[in-house]
Amino acid sequence: MSQSERRGATLDDFWVIPEGERRHELMAGELFEKAAPSGEHGAAQAGIVGAVLGPFQRRSGGGGGGGGPGGWWIATEVEILLETGDVVRPDVVGWRREQRPERPTGIPVDQLPDWVCEVVSPSSATHDTVRKLRLYHRVGIPHYWVADPRDATLTVMRWSLDGYITVLRAERHEVVRAEPFEAIMIAVGVLFGDDPRDEPRDEPRDDPRDDPRDDPRDEPRDDPRDEPRDDPRDEPRDDPRDDPRDDPRDDSPSDGSE
Repeated sequence: MSQSERRGATLDDFWVIPEGERRHELMAGELFEKAAPSGEHGAAQAGIVGAVLGPFQRRSGGGGGGGGPGGWWIATEVEILLETGDVVRPDVVGWRREQRPERPTGIPVDQLPDWVCEVVSPSSATHDTVRKLRLYHRVGIPHYWVADPRDATLTVMRWSLDGYITVLRAERHEVVRAEPFEAIMIAVGVLFGDDPRDEPRDEPRDDPRDDPRDDPRDEPRDDPRDEPRDDPRDEPRDDPRDDPRDDPRDDSPSDGSE
């Protein structure tokens, strides 16, 4: 498709592209064909899905088995028709279940996402960081992430009236809480293909009340009542009858003889 054919395109021009060949986006009357993902792009997309899908793709409160706060629908490469008439195909996208009790379905999806993540490709850097940023802000997408495999950075943005606010920019070696998924720790390097580490996991903290130390109250104490006492009745007393005194009856009378 030539540059002249790309400009001035309409939704009719978009839908005429066969679905099996349609890896395009329509923005401001221009058709953009998404490049085939590189290994780095694919690894980052898979890493982001892996980080958020397990903890959040479930009912709120962790229902449905497994752990995590839940409360989201997560999807990849979904065609989304915006109220402006533009059609985008985000790398990863999510909807809050409290606002969308049923999973968004169909082609295209016409329900506005609550979170979008784009993985930067060398050929689409300006596309993701300028054109899409402005479009997503205009339609009111609350949270926008940009993952850049070129320098292994994650940029987290929040919608505000005057434009997106960058609330976090993290590098490969960092472990962060990134809204709207701040309930979990995310190792940025894992998003770009690094092996998982132990640090990001939220381990339960020990309750000092459960500390298995010796409780002084559990120590056996000597009960003074258990000590044997001498019975005064067992003490050997002298019997006055055993006193070896001279018996006056044993004295012999004096006869005055020599």
